[in-house]
Amino acid sequence: MRAWNYLFFKPGIFEPDQNKSAAWNRGGYLVTGLSHCGACHTPKNMFGADRRGRTLSGGLVAGWFAPRLDGTERTGLKSWSADDIVEYLQSGRNGKSHADGLMAEVVVNSTSKMSDGDVRAIAVYLKDLPPGPPEPEVTAAPDAGMKAGAEIYAHACVSCHETDGSGAPRIYPPLPGNALLQSADPSSTLRVILDGAQTVTTERAPNTGSMPAYKQLSDQAVADVTNYVRNAWGNTAPLVTAEQVAKARLR
Repeated sequence: MRAWNYLFFKPGIFEPDQNKSAAWNRGGYLVTGLSHCGACHTPKNMFGADRRGRTLSGGLVAGWFAPRLDGTERTGLKSWSADDIVEYLQSGRNGKSHADGLMAEVVVNSTSKMSDGDVRAIAVYLKDLPPGPPEPEVTAAPDAGMKAGAEIYAHACVSCHETDGSGAPRIYPPLPGNALLQSADPSSTLRVILDGAQTVTTERAPNTGSMPAYKQLSDQAVADVTNYVRNAWGNTAPLVTAEQVAKARLR
């Protein structure tokens, strides 16, 4: 631990930026300190330390991908308003996404219990973050794979998510423009497809919703439908292989 601390730990205190608002500084203190958002949302190096220059640019944790919180256009929070962030942290869902996995635990046990002022401060700070490292270049999905994925989607997904992917916001999350869905790392999408999902419930959003597991599908079928939803309706994301699906089943 002494060696790790020498290499990666820098003691200090949060220093307010006098050029920013009180809400921004409060949000910065919470995000970088007490809420330790970077524990999941910042990628780690081989020693488990934060990768320098990639703060809040998304990280893999316990088989899930914690998405980018920076201002990146397609996979970050650029398309979210401060109100969207507030609603998500307070209720576990908004018109763009739902919390699942480890983030659902964070919402239920932490952010949904925070004061309105603290949650708003977090939103103000996150919305001011600039875009981080560039998103990877994406190879267009082959027509055959998209067709196969569309057929699976029409059979298994359309009843809740609709033909155009619009879903029912705050009940079944919309898929077009979904930042997590388009993340470079598909781990969270694969977890939801393979294991299903249960809508997190909070005092602000007590109604429930669920998605069945589709682990009965073959690895190739899961890859096809994953590639379809990640690349249809204007979405763009790296292609998922059957081998990646097979590995995800083991997590």
